[in-house]
Order: sequence, then C-alpha cells, then structure tokens
Amino acid sequence: MTASIAVIDSFTDALPPNPLLTASGRPILFLGQTCDGVACPPGTVVTGPEFSDRVEQTGLPGIVGPIRSTVFATYFEPNPGASGVLTVDPAGGGSLALNGTSNPVLMATLKYGDTFSNHLNLDLRADGSDRFEIEILSAPSSPWGVGQVIVQLHPENCCQIGSPSAGAAVVYYGPGLLVIPTASMSSNTTSRS
Repeated sequence: MTASIAVIDSFTDALPPNPLLTASGRPILFLGQTCDGVACPPGTVVTGPEFSDRVEQTGLPGIVGPIRSTVFATYFEPNPGASGVLTVDPAGGGSLALNGTSNPVLMATLKYGDTFSNHLNLDLRADGSDRFEIEILSAPSSPWGVGQVIVQLHPENCCQIGSPSAGAAVVYYGPGLLVIPTASMSSNTTSRS
C-alpha cells in the first residue's frame, strides 16, 4: 500500500522564551546549566529544573491537534549528571533538536491534544497512511544504539482502567529515516480487576 503523507507536526513555531532565562529569553527547554547571555562570561550561568522542563503551546499551525505539550526530562529522578538543550528550528521546514550528554539518558516527550478537554480521536489510517516516519538528522554512531523513539496511541479514556492502547519502541543507531509501521504496533488492554 502506498502511504499518503499526513504531517503530525511541522515545527514551524519555536518554543516560547524560557522564563528562567530572564536576560536572553532563549526559546529552549533545558536541563542542568545553560548560559543566559551570548557567552559565559559575561553571561550568567543559570541552573534549570533538576530533572524536567516543559511547555504547552496552543494554536500552532501544522499540528494534528490544538495543543502540543513538550516535556524534556531524564529517565529517572534525581539524575544530577543530566544536561541538555531542546530547541525547535523553524528554518528549513522545521525540526526538533536535542543536544546533551549521552549518559545519563535524556528524553523528549510530545503530546498532542488534551486528556480532559481536547480529545483528538483521529483515525490516522483513514487517508491511506500506514506508518510513522521520523527523520533523525544527527546522532553519534554506536553499536549499542544511541537513542529510542517510543510512539504510544491512546483513546479518549486514556489512562483509565480498561482503556486500550497501542505502541511501539524503536532503537536508532545513527542519523537516518526512522520508520515505524502501524501494523507493527502492539495492542494492550488493561483488564478491570
């Protein structure tokens, strides 16, 4: 089957200015320390949240829902060695860029719609789409894998007992096009006990 192209997020809008960076107002999410200025010195080193940073944006063009929530975090708390910056680059069609330490591991989570007021309930295969495609622009090479992309789909009653879900986790080893066929996504239903 030939898949059509349904863009879930075009990343045409940058993240809003970070309120912790009062001098530069850089539109980023960050963990650890970052410079609030052109250079350090004369800029000031600012320490961000210990294990997570997040932002919620509404009214964005080119996304499937009215709300995009972005979370930048470590896999567990506390994780004092984690340091990194997450940015959105609208130039060249848009991209999400993550730069940081490789150990401890960092993660970015994107959520579209809202659990309580803006349910999407979309049939992502209605237009003939049969897979997710995510372009990894830059990643260091490693025989053990350098990162993991997890796609999880939940219905309107997300996170309630008995609500089904489907998902897939793929390890990537370097730059390239990451393809996750919808047919490979496993289903899971939690039974009411």
